[in-house]
Amino acid sequence: ANDDGKTSAASATSGTSGTSGEKKSETEDDVRVAASFPGVETTDARSVARAAADVQFLCDSVPRVHRFDGWRLLYCAARDGFSLKTLYRKCAGAGAVVTLVEDERGGAFGAFTSDAWRTEPRPYGDGRCFVFSLRRDREHGDDACAVVTRTAYRWDPEREKTNYAFQAGRADSVSLGGGNGFALWLDGDLLNGASAACDTFGTPGPLACAETFKVRAVEVWGFEPLRRISRDGAGSERRE
Repeated sequence: ANDDGKTSAASATSGTSGTSGEKKSETEDDVRVAASFPGVETTDARSVARAAADVQFLCDSVPRVHRFDGWRLLYCAARDGFSLKTLYRKCAGAGAVVTLVEDERGGAFGAFTSDAWRTEPRPYGDGRCFVFSLRRDREHGDDACAVVTRTAYRWDPEREKTNYAFQAGRADSVSLGGGNGFALWLDGDLLNGASAACDTFGTPGPLACAETFKVRAVEVWGFEPLRRISRDGAGSERRE
């Protein structure tokens, strides 16, 4: 697979090679150790990706062109309000973004999209898009959600029944994937969501613990070049 994810995509660190779902296991220590995205001094304790292993997984999973970029919080529902219209406005012109969602049961999941969210009559984006699950519910004793893993599901043009419905934005919803179901769908109030097995990304089932859920948090992160300080004190962009 190539670095920008246009085939079945490169494996994440410690991922399972040769499969569309790349997994990293979580331990109790992972949950306790907080970390920040590159270029972010501190991460809010309420952030969807609040464990060091979450941050590392996401940084390792994005296309290589962004792996040395700084991350910038474009939209946060807790800060900006639960509104899809506001999300669109905050993301305008941002380019590629990472969308993080947390459900009412503590599950965390989301997507990397090649394009910032916007309203379009047709699906957009390209094969760099992928969806992921960070963690599943561990509070309610549901056996179906007891395994906590970090898994990325990527588009594979060789997969049977694949399609090009990478991302879609309308006035009343956003969605990822298509075919037999959406990998992720959120309504216009960003309060209700749905997730199911999806042909586009090869997800075997919902990213969340249930096919429908209530939303607790939504974040959209963009990328920007990191600046480093040279010996003479002048700042320069870091691009590798």
